[in-house]
Amino acid sequence: MTEETPMLGHVTVTFEGRTLGFDTNDRGIIDATNYFNVAEFQPGGITPLSALRVVGLLLHHTAGWYGPALTQKANLDQEFAQLVAMARDQAGRAEIGIGPAYNLAAFPSGRVWAIGKHGTRRAHTAGRDPQTGEPWNVVGRAVVAFGNYETEAVTRLLGIALIRAFEEMRTWKGVVPDAPIYEHGLTPTVNSAGVRYSQATSCPGRNLAAWRAAGGLTEAVGGGAPQYQPDPTDAAYARGYQDAARTYFGKGAAAAYDLIHANDDAAMRLVSNPPGAAVVPATPADLKKGVAA
Repeated sequence: MTEETPMLGHVTVTFEGRTLGFDTNDRGIIDATNYFNVAEFQPGGITPLSALRVVGLLLHHTAGWYGPALTQKANLDQEFAQLVAMARDQAGRAEIGIGPAYNLAAFPSGRVWAIGKHGTRRAHTAGRDPQTGEPWNVVGRAVVAFGNYETEAVTRLLGIALIRAFEEMRTWKGVVPDAPIYEHGLTPTVNSAGVRYSQATSCPGRNLAAWRAAGGLTEAVGGGAPQYQPDPTDAAYARGYQDAARTYFGKGAAAAYDLIHANDDAAMRLVSNPPGAAVVPATPADLKKGVAA
């Protein structure tokens, strides 16, 4: 197995004195969704989406939270420990209430973990899609890169992991053809009244943004999905992208949350059914699957 080749089959980790086993799919994505799909990480309960329609894929980073910076030499135990730390933190936050608040996680080792089921709200993105008017946590799915990409370089293996993650998402039921990939801070967003506003975060970090701008995800577009380019004259988006003090992961998170929800209806926690004839009904089997088909 080369470093570019994903691991296949069954893997084990040791965590808090226990040995845990996880399967992988044919892309080598490690499926830990059943581990996280329990009450500990969903303290407020969960309402699965009764229909699946995904119009955008979201790119995040952890901004260096949840443990020391990991390298391509990190092992499975180290990665899993940070996944659990993130899940516990996010599940305990009133504005999130579910952990992990993403569907897939990419690491500098080149590994990808599936951590949130397709039929649950884990886009970790406030507000609504301007085209459908639906909350991003209903019509979006998210990949998080572990590391602080305001300061850390995007390694070749992390890039490979991100490409695999988005390629995987494009195979999921209900993802519209050529769904664009948005960087969290540049996600086009409106509130419940249809008024545009900024995500008020620099996530996924300037280095990851630069990697993507240089074509880092062109291999993951599955036929040529458009890449969102912000309007440079749009002060709200520019301010939101550049203002790291308002990131959800850093100083001023509470103020940022108050700001972006001033005219919204608790979109981070709202679950509803996407409108329109293109909705693909979800079956109980779809919602229970870890790495969705």
